[in-house]
Amino acid sequence: ATGIDPSGSLLDVARRRADTLLPTRAVKPSYQSATAEDWSQQYQKHYDVICILDVIEHIPKLDSVFQAISTLLKPNGVLFMSTLNRTVGSYALTIVGAEYVMGYVPAGTHDWNYYRSPQEVQELLRQYDLQQAHVSG
Repeated sequence: ATGIDPSGSLLDVARRRADTLLPTRAVKPSYQSATAEDWSQQYQKHYDVICILDVIEHIPKLDSVFQAISTLLKPNGVLFMSTLNRTVGSYALTIVGAEYVMGYVPAGTHDWNYYRSPQEVQELLRQYDLQQAHVSG
């Protein structure tokens, strides 16, 4: 397994979590500092599975990311994705609650304008020939 992120500090967190959660695993995940766009230049049609979990709500413009994902996936590859829907409830929980009331993450971590509705995500998938199999939430 390979994890990529342009943030070195987030990669350090991921490595520490892997060491804690997978202490006896013989092969540990590899973590690389890169964007999906950069990674897709080297690894075209390389991956059977790509997971982007709690990522796209932090990215203002998604076109290049979804283009990279479509380049990285093998034919019939599978994309697992989770993100926050742009609702009043998500604003209350993630920004007001998690950032300002509870202080779980630094204030400004989330921008509600970057949250996407299921319809917006579906349109992005369609633009890059990625088929949607299941939506929840």
